[in-house]
Amino acid sequence: MELLIYIVPSLIIAVAVYMAFAAVHHTLGLQRAWTSGLTAMGRCEIAGSFVAADIPAGTTAADLTLTWRPPGWEISTGTTAGGLAGIGLLQLTHQRLRRRDVITTPDRPVAQGRQRVTAV
Repeated sequence: MELLIYIVPSLIIAVAVYMAFAAVHHTLGLQRAWTSGLTAMGRCEIAGSFVAADIPAGTTAADLTLTWRPPGWEISTGTTAGGLAGIGLLQLTHQRLRRRDVITTPDRPVAQGRQRVTAV
């Protein structure tokens, strides 16, 4: 059972790191794909999440610079950071409580002049 306390947070962190790596890799791939593309100046959003650009027919050897961020990306980034910090805090708290339990087990004799403390 104690092993799960170490494995589950480790798996969650590993999945979060993998997803961050995949997102950065995908973004860099899209950036490379658009490097030699077309250029259009203007802003056109469809339903607040899709981006469109009007390119005239017959356009050749032009650059297209496209920047887009999904709606709510600031909140999701903050939530992810907060969740990872919370997992780390829970892990540290658990380790400190486990150390305190090990130190105060009834199997060990209490030093002279000290009283026994039991964990609740």
